[in-house]
Amino acid sequence: MENILDDIDDFDDESKQMLRGSRIIQFAEIKKGIYGSGRDPFEQIRTNKTFDEISNEYALSTPFWKKSLFYKPTTKDYDALSQDFYTGGINYELLAKDLKEKLGLINNFLFEPEKYLLEDKNVYSGSSSFNAPVFSSIKNNKPFVYKKNDTEIQATFDLAKLNTRKNLLSNSYNLGIYFDNYKVTYNLNFIYKDGEDKKFSDAQTDATESPYDFKLNDEYIAIKLYTGNAETFIEFLRIIKGNSQAEQMKNDIIRYYKHFFATAKSNPDIIDALYENIPDFVLEVLTDEMLWKDFVSLSEKAIDTSGTNENISIINLLKGVKNANWWYNQINKNPEAVRQVFEKFSNKHIEVLITTFSRIGLKNWTNKELEQAWKFDIDYEEYKSSDGVNDPFIRYTGFAYYLEKEKKYRVGTALFGYDNASIVMPYNEKEIGPDELQLPFAPMKLVLGKGKVTYIPCFVAEYFTDKKIDEEFWIILNNIAVGLLPEIEAKLIGNAIKNIKQESELLKKLRKFAKISNKYPKESMPPDGKLFGIAEVENGLIKIDGILANYPQNVDYVITTEGKLLLGKKHHFLGSAQDVLAAGDLKIVKGKIKRISNLSGHYQPTKLEAEQFPDLFKAINVDLKNSNLNIGYQTTENLQGWKEITTKIK
Repeated sequence: MENILDDIDDFDDESKQMLRGSRIIQFAEIKKGIYGSGRDPFEQIRTNKTFDEISNEYALSTPFWKKSLFYKPTTKDYDALSQDFYTGGINYELLAKDLKEKLGLINNFLFEPEKYLLEDKNVYSGSSSFNAPVFSSIKNNKPFVYKKNDTEIQATFDLAKLNTRKNLLSNSYNLGIYFDNYKVTYNLNFIYKDGEDKKFSDAQTDATESPYDFKLNDEYIAIKLYTGNAETFIEFLRIIKGNSQAEQMKNDIIRYYKHFFATAKSNPDIIDALYENIPDFVLEVLTDEMLWKDFVSLSEKAIDTSGTNENISIINLLKGVKNANWWYNQINKNPEAVRQVFEKFSNKHIEVLITTFSRIGLKNWTNKELEQAWKFDIDYEEYKSSDGVNDPFIRYTGFAYYLEKEKKYRVGTALFGYDNASIVMPYNEKEIGPDELQLPFAPMKLVLGKGKVTYIPCFVAEYFTDKKIDEEFWIILNNIAVGLLPEIEAKLIGNAIKNIKQESELLKKLRKFAKISNKYPKESMPPDGKLFGIAEVENGLIKIDGILANYPQNVDYVITTEGKLLLGKKHHFLGSAQDVLAAGDLKIVKGKIKRISNLSGHYQPTKLEAEQFPDLFKAINVDLKNSNLNIGYQTTENLQGWKEITTKIK
């Protein structure tokens, strides 16, 4: 219809009267502009302010002003483009906190760099020629904190650059991983909101040789962080962006390292720099073949601490060894590389190097080889014959000489006879030792102070043969012996147990019991681990070395998969990190077991597994009459989350 009044008869009398005095405007007429060209027909009902403007008016009227939650930043709050960066002390703790909490709310996160700036700290650095104190200025960084194996680590970046421009921070970031000037540098950049659509590069700019001067699109980067520590790089990102992106970053770092190694082409000057601070997770993906190839390359260059510390590089490389048997055989076939490394290595780091190779040996040496190993007397010892006439003064020392043609060692003891102690030159010399030549990795036995015993490969004995042994080396050797002692004892225990023949009847009994795995098999052996003895069961009672065992308090035990009951200290040590049938502690009084438990941190037997322990002890002929079984296990029944129950064994 053209006009609503054409149907006025449809309305009641009161409405008809009202409508006759009204003019109804149709939209078609509005479109024709009947109220004047360009005039807004809704100007009387349209507001002239946005919601944000109204919200800001309200916020500015409060005491909180621009800090009010109702305030929405405007372009007047932002700075123009800038490339001016602050490089002083940084409050990394606050920076990490803000990035973590606010990056999900980009529109509300106005990056104000002055919040994170710290003044330099003055520290005493000495005295002048007039004895006046001299102070120097250092960056007063406040570290951020992350956890590693339940330990809090404080970390800062090597260099941070905060753009002095105040603007909205984007949720976007980019990264760069550079190998420059024989150093790997990790770079993390957080970008302004107005830089989101700009093209950024994770490759180093050609503008400078230093990765610290990353100038590409600087005006759009708010935060630039640099470090040579991959862990700092990853853990900062983990705080900000979570675990998934931190783990993805690890994959990116591995990809970059593989590229760096490929382009190095076995150049030792590049390889040593790559290994000096190589992350553990990168080492994990490098094969033994690649590690050996790089080890050979490093052995051919000078080893020093100027610039890259090649000592640290080689030690880190050896941490990546995966197959100890492969390295054992490789060195036996090609010992030249390891001999060259020992010739050049510094005293400061030699202890770690010797321990590393001795551990590789311990994983390969048999019990028989250790028993037959020639004793290596490292210093010149004195001996006086019993008759006091013939050779009244004899000095002797161990030796290991390398024979290049055979690629093997002649080992033994050199004897020197003197007329008296004051004469320097001996009148007689003699060498004694095994007739057979020894492989480079064959063990030699070292007996040190207080009867400490350790074993070293022949190529390590060669190193000591050529070195003058002074007090420093005795300290090193004792440290090596103490460090390896638990592993040596565990090795001997393990080999001894393997050689014990089990009766077929006992083995059949043990088949029904499930094996319990060591929950931390790669953990190093505890230095205080100790074997008190392998239990002998006689008339149901426990004996150690023929004497009734007596441990009225507690004693650690494991039952091996061969059915041997071992008593001692530390389950990890007693079980040699292998599977067992039972683990916990015992109360033994005059050979009689009074209580059995499943309390073991390394094996953590479950409630179900522990309930089988009485049958297992009975299978090895232990009398459990009037004995108790104590079982500890995880539970949700109480706030502590742990419950222990004690029952009488039937």
